[in-house]
Amino acid sequence: MYSTEPSLRILNGHLRALTGLRDLASLAESGEALRLYRRGERAARVELREADTGAWSRYSDGGREASLGYHRLVTGFLADLCERDAGRRYCSAARRFRRYEREPTRVTVRVPSRPRARDATGVAVWISKVSAVSVTVRDARGRVVLSRRTTLPRGRHRIAWTPARRGRYTVRAAATGPGSPPVGRGARTVRVLRSRAEIARAVERRRAAARRRALARRRAAVRRAQEQRRAADDRRAARQRRAALRAGR
Repeated sequence: MYSTEPSLRILNGHLRALTGLRDLASLAESGEALRLYRRGERAARVELREADTGAWSRYSDGGREASLGYHRLVTGFLADLCERDAGRRYCSAARRFRRYEREPTRVTVRVPSRPRARDATGVAVWISKVSAVSVTVRDARGRVVLSRRTTLPRGRHRIAWTPARRGRYTVRAAATGPGSPPVGRGARTVRVLRSRAEIARAVERRRAAARRRALARRRAAVRRAQEQRRAADDRRAARQRRAALRAGR
C-alpha cells in the first residue's frame, strides 16, 4: 500500500483495487485485468477473515482496529464488490460490518477473588471492540471510590485499584463503540477482606486479651489461696482456744 511499508496490507486499499480491476476486466474485456483480479480476490478472502474481529474491522492485517471512517470506507468497498457479483462473502461481510456499527460493545468485568483492604489490586475489563470506557467502583453506601474514563482497544485491560477498607463494592463498566451505538455494560460485586494491618491488630488484641485473662486467673488463684490460708489459720486458732478452755476446767 505504501512504499515506505511494503509489507503493510491495508484492507480498504486491497478491496478498492479489486473493484477497479473487476471494472477494467468487464469494461475493457482485459484478460490481464481479470487474471490480476482473480489472484487478488483469493488473497482478499484471507485478508477479510483476518480483518473481521467479530465486532469491528482492523485497519491492516493483524494491526489495530480501524477508525469509524475507515470502517465505513471498507464497508462501502465490500458493498461495491457485492453489487458486482464478486461473491456472497462480500455481501454478508458488508451486512456484518454495518451491523457492528449498531451493536453495543460487549463488556465483561472480572474482579479479584479475595482482595484485601490497602493491598494494590485491580479489576479486569474485556471489551469486544475499540470503545470509550468508563469504570466506576462504589462502596456499600453508593459512594464512588474509583472512577476512570479512557478509550481502549479490543481486548482485556486492567484497572488498578487499592481498596481503602473492607466491605462490599460494586464494579461497573460502560463502553461506547465508534459512532452512536447503544452503550455496552458489565458489572460485578466484590467483597474486600480486612487489611493485613487490621488482622495483625486483631491478633494482637486477642493476645492482649488472653494475657489479661491469664493475669486475672493468676490473681484470682492468689486471692483464693490467701483466703484458704486465712480460713485455715482461723480454724487452727479456734481449736487452740477450745483446747485452752478445756485445759482450764
